[in-house]
Amino acid sequence: MLEQAESSPSRFAAGPPGDEAEGPPFRILIVDDDVTTLAILRLVAGRIGACECEVENSPLAALERCQSDPPDLLVLDHVMPEMTGLTLLNSLRADPRTADIACIAITGLHDDVLAHLLQERGVGRVFFKPIDIAAFRAEIVLIRAALRTRQMRAPIAHG
Repeated sequence: MLEQAESSPSRFAAGPPGDEAEGPPFRILIVDDDVTTLAILRLVAGRIGACECEVENSPLAALERCQSDPPDLLVLDHVMPEMTGLTLLNSLRADPRTADIACIAITGLHDDVLAHLLQERGVGRVFFKPIDIAAFRAEIVLIRAALRTRQMRAPIAHG
């Protein structure tokens, strides 16, 4: 099953009833230097209906990918080589192309100050490892619903 999660990009069958979403797929990018965590989170996120999930094990590669093709949701680890998740987040927030990407953070550091800093930079939720998979999945569904609602309420531009 994890082998399936490691192929790129992934599309999985819809999850339980009520997971379906109309419109284009909800695009998720997960960045973590730990391949096991990447595989598990990709499997969980990819099984949510109407979601496409991709992964990066390098925060620098994730930054480039976000700048060239921003995902709907970024899931980022904090402790990574090259740069921390907070540094990556600061770079994204400083760039108008990526400033509004929805974000979830994961970390093995059980540090309330870090969690507060991440949330001040716009992270919707911080998960401490080991991650509560059901809560992680539910958070993705909530963020997807909130972003879709905001898109539906946005004024339509007439040309």
